[in-house]
Order: sequence, then C-alpha cells, then structure tokens
Amino acid sequence: MTVVRNIVRTTFAVAAICFGYSAFAGSAQKVNSAAELQTALANATPGAVFELAPGDYAAPEIKPTKLRPIGSTPITLRSADPTHPAIFSGLMVKAGHDIIFEGLRFDYRFGPGDAELNKIGVNWPIQILGASGITIQACVFDGDLATAGAPEDIGFPTATALVVRYSSNITLEGNEFVSWYRGLGIDNSQSIIIRGNNFHSMRMDGMNLAALQSVLIEKNHIHDFNRSLASKDHADMIQFWTAGTKKPSTDITIRDNVLNSGNGAYTQSIFMRNEVVDQNKAGREMFYRNVKIEQNIIINAHLHGISLGAADGVVIRNNTLIRNRRSDGAGINDDLWTPRIRIEPTAENVDISDNITSAIDGPTARPDWRVSGNLLIQDRNPNLPGWYDTIFAAARSGDPGTLAAFVYLPDGLAAQNHLGADGLRLDHIGGPVGEATKPVALMQLVRDEHYLNRYNFDASLSVIPKDAQAEYLWDFDGISAIGRQVGHDFSKPGPHQIRLQVRLASGESAEAAARVDIASPEVLRLDTTRGQFLTRQGDKDLALPDIPLSSGASLILGQGHPALAIDRAAIAGVFSAQDLDLRLRLRTAKTSDPTGEILRVHNFMVLQMTPIGGVEFQLMPEGAVKPVVIRTGPLHLHDGAWHDLAVIYSANSGQITLLVDGTERAKVRAKGKLGHVQRWGLSFGNPFGQKSLDGEIATFDLRSNVTSFAP
Repeated sequence: MTVVRNIVRTTFAVAAICFGYSAFAGSAQKVNSAAELQTALANATPGAVFELAPGDYAAPEIKPTKLRPIGSTPITLRSADPTHPAIFSGLMVKAGHDIIFEGLRFDYRFGPGDAELNKIGVNWPIQILGASGITIQACVFDGDLATAGAPEDIGFPTATALVVRYSSNITLEGNEFVSWYRGLGIDNSQSIIIRGNNFHSMRMDGMNLAALQSVLIEKNHIHDFNRSLASKDHADMIQFWTAGTKKPSTDITIRDNVLNSGNGAYTQSIFMRNEVVDQNKAGREMFYRNVKIEQNIIINAHLHGISLGAADGVVIRNNTLIRNRRSDGAGINDDLWTPRIRIEPTAENVDISDNITSAIDGPTARPDWRVSGNLLIQDRNPNLPGWYDTIFAAARSGDPGTLAAFVYLPDGLAAQNHLGADGLRLDHIGGPVGEATKPVALMQLVRDEHYLNRYNFDASLSVIPKDAQAEYLWDFDGISAIGRQVGHDFSKPGPHQIRLQVRLASGESAEAAARVDIASPEVLRLDTTRGQFLTRQGDKDLALPDIPLSSGASLILGQGHPALAIDRAAIAGVFSAQDLDLRLRLRTAKTSDPTGEILRVHNFMVLQMTPIGGVEFQLMPEGAVKPVVIRTGPLHLHDGAWHDLAVIYSANSGQITLLVDGTERAKVRAKGKLGHVQRWGLSFGNPFGQKSLDGEIATFDLRSNVTSFAP
C-alpha cells in the first residue's frame, strides 16, 4: 500500500519570504544610474538609504570611505520597484563594511573568454573581499549557461554566483541562486549566516565552504541540480573542506534545510571531508569542531547524505535521509545511490540520535560515541523492516518535487516515535488533520495481486472539512475517472502519471500526484543481425555497448574465451518479477568436454549442460534458503547440433518447466516471485574461472512478467 498525501507544496522561493524593506531614520535617496550610484556611495553617511530605479548599474566597486566608520549604522541599497529590480552585472565589495543589499538582481551573462569555469574576476562576478557587516537579502543571483568551452560544459551553468573571502559578519537571507556552476564560495571568514535561500539549477555545488568560524546554515532549499554528467564534477549541495587551509572550520550549525534532488540528477548532500587529516598532513589541530547537523530533510540519490571527516564535538540528530530513485546514476547500485550517515572513525565526542537513514557508518560502539534512537529504512524489500511504504506517504512513487510525497504516515514508526526531521510531519506541513479547514488529498495505490499493470486507487483517506462534500477526480495519462475508489489497467509498459483532485462544493480543491512504473515483459535479447544485445528501457530498445559481437555472428562461449558480463542494469526487469521466460538456441563445439555453465546471475539463477548431455537449471526465488533445481536426463545435447532451450517459471502457477527442442523435459514445483536485485549481472559462461560450456549461442531472449500483464 502506498499513500500519497497532497500537502501544500513546500518551497523556499524568494517571493514567499517576507523581509520588507529596511527602515532607517531619514528619507530614501533616489538613484537613477550607475554614475549616480557611484557618487552616492562616495558621499554616503551612516544609515543612508538609496532606492535604485529600474535599470542596469553595471558592476560597481565599493570601498570604505572616511565618512562611515566600521560598525556604524549600515547603508542600504535597494530597488525602488521590487517588481522591476535594479540590475547588476557584477559587484566588488573590497574592504567595504556595513552595507545592506536588498531586492536587487545580479544578472551574469556568459561571454567570450568565460570558458574557464572558475576564472577569478570573470567567472567570479560578485565578490566580497576583506569586508564586514554585509547583508544581502531578497536578491536574485541569475547565472547563465556556457556557449563555449569543452563539450561537457556547453549548455550547462557556469561561474560562481558569490565569492566571500577574509570577511566577517556576513548575512545571506532570502535570496535565490539559479543556474550557476557554484552558488556560494566562502572561505577564511567568520560569523556567517546563510538563511532561507533558494538554490536550484546548479551544475556542481550549492555551497563550497572552508576555514569558517561561527557559521549558521538554516532553512535553505537546495534542489533540482542541472548537472553535466559527462564531466568529472564532484557535485555537493553543502560542502566543507580543509585542503590547502591553515585552520579548520569550527562552530558550525546546519539545520532545518531541505536538500532535495527532485527531478534533477544525484548529488552528494552534506559533505564535509577533512582532507589534510585524511592525508596525514595535520592532526587534531585541524579537526572540525563543534558541528551540529539537525532537522535537515535530505532526499537524494548518493550515499554521501551526511558525511563528516575528522571532528571533535559532533551532534547529528533528527535528520531524515531518503532515497530518490529518479535521481539515481547509471547502473543498479543500491548502496551507492542511497543516502546514509557516514562519520570518519577518528571523530571524537559524537552524538548520532533520532535520525531516519538507511545506515550509519562509523565506530558506533566507542565510549565517546552516543548512537541511539535511529530508525534504519530501506526501499529494496517489502518483507524487511524499515520498508519505505510503512514509513512515508509515497517516497517510492510520489512526486519528488514536493515534500508531500515524503510525509510520515501517522501510524508509522517515524511519526509515532517522533524521529527524523519535524518538517515531514503531517501537522507541521498541512495542519492538524482533525482540525482541517481545507481539503487534503490522499491517495492509496494498491497493485493487483496477479497483474503488474493493474492497480486499485483509493482516496478514502483524503481529509475534508467537517460536513463538507467532496468529489474525487482521477487522471491516468489523460484518461479520467470519478469516484472515491477506482481501478485502472495501464495499457503499456513505462512510466505513468496519476493525479487526484479532491474538489469541494465550494470550489476549493487539493491535488496529489504519483508515478507508477510498469516494467516491460521484454528484458534482454540478442540481435545477431546487428551484432548487439538489446535491453528494454520503458517502451524503447537500448543497445548495449562494448559487447564483442559482429553482425551476423553468434555469441561464442568457452573455448578459451572469458565469460561475457552483462551489467545488472540491463536485466533489471527480471528482479522481483512474478515470472520468467528464458529462451535460447545453442550448440556445442567439437571439444573433448563441451559441457559446462551456459549462463549465470550469481545467487539468482544458473543454466548449465550436464556431463550426460542434459540440462540443469537453478533458480533462487525470493526468500528461498537454497535454490530450486530442475534437470533433465541424458538428451545428447553435446552432439554439435543446434538445440532450443526454454525455461519458464510462474509464481502464479507455482512451477518451473524446462523444454528442449519444443518438448517438455522436466517440471518442478516452486513458489514466490523472483529474487531481489543482486550485486552481479548476467554472465555467459562461468565468471569465476570454473568450467564454461564450449559452444555458441545463436538466439537469446529473456522476458519477465509475461503472464502477469493484464490485457
């Protein structure tokens, strides 16, 4: 059962953050041009407020003046019309102090000579150097895409939005950072506040931080990166580092942030490696100190969910780390694509408590480590503890762009035991259910027991105000249905969008969304005319690269050749399937002992030819302790002639059937759907150096869920 709750979409858009304009004594001075701005800055006295008319103010440089001592009342630069903000192409604050920038637009445009991603002075268009008392609030940092450079750079964000160095008392609040290589780069500074900002469409880093003292990072929304996956980028949403620094970062608080890959590619989330200690270039003097990471929501697809290097005084509590499969990288690698908490074993005085995560890495039994109350979760096996569908509303199928899909189920362990980040509690997001004044849409998705493309949808859990009447409107890829409970058969494999609208008689409504992925029966086949293996991805064939075949040739087995490995991603459709249909044509070579292993998915299935010329097949269904074995008697299949083999298994019928040349040769009882994803892919021949069949395969076709697809 999956429950989708339509809670109000949680965003941290700048428009939703109400800061208001600064109020200082005296009336604001109107500024209409870049030249007027330079004159105003040169003559500014403490507390002056400058309202900038719409227009382009180029890239001013701000330096200290004798008229304003350090620590005096800040001056304010703000847009006169917030709907038509003043535009800066860049900014340099060099040793400047006590300034508030408010409601401005920093608009960088890629140009000739900008191809270097991090070129100082060009691709660092906004810099604060040696400054103090600087506040930037309710501003937009609008980056640009590269139109020149390396192929992996063109069409992706470039430059770093804001660089702060050797500065103090810096506040960044309620700003939007969009389309940059990096959002922030801050180093060798102190008393930093980064609060309520919206970072999105970044290529590599949201924040890149080093050698900071007293830094608060809270209530930021970092999401939906626009990554160049062909590059060697090491993408992080929040990154601290020590490489090349002379002092560590200390007194760090990271709390109440939402880090969500959404519909973008995977990134690392909170990554704080301590390079100089790792590389034995420094000792305890370079440990991070007093690090607190709490109440963060991390929805991503990389194991570095919260990763911390050598540190002293660490508190990691009430964070929630959830996998977003839509952001997974290439290949099936559950461990790599699932966020977890990882702490360097050298860290001292560590408290890891009340988090929700897939795993915690570190010496958890050490006396100076307190590890307690954490809930371990997983999205791989519904029969094991911590299954996502018993914890969250719709973490596996809901829209990852909204927090509603990840809300804690009221009767789940997270809600009942007050674990994880408060930001995912139903009453925290949508208000108490029992006191609802507005509708809240909830959707249950229940897959049919026999047919993988048949679902029942139930909106009975939707919350409506007392005495209100509601209408339940469904949409399945453009096909409409009405009713609190409806059923639907999806006509073809691939992703399908589901939307529910709960509409009251008053006209008020609420919506919920989810996605169902229907696996194709076609998994993998050999096309010898094209010299390729083809795997099915949704409703399209995908050719596998680097397979040593030539057009019109068969696949050679054994005979001194190593086993041919097919990545497990190419056979993903067979894992956890209800049935299996494997067919191939082969013949043995003229060798002294042609028999041996034909194919294997380790710990899942094995097909081999026996010394008596028969066939043996081993299958490990879900939950089985040992494989089910089916074999034939002597059939003289090692005679060098072509033979057709077929293995058919159905969890519904509860049996495995083995056919040779179209004739049933063996049958055995078995139960349960096929096993879960394995570490190994498909090997033709034995991958462990044992005996492989000496022969060749002319046709190969692997299917799953053939009988489990409703017409």
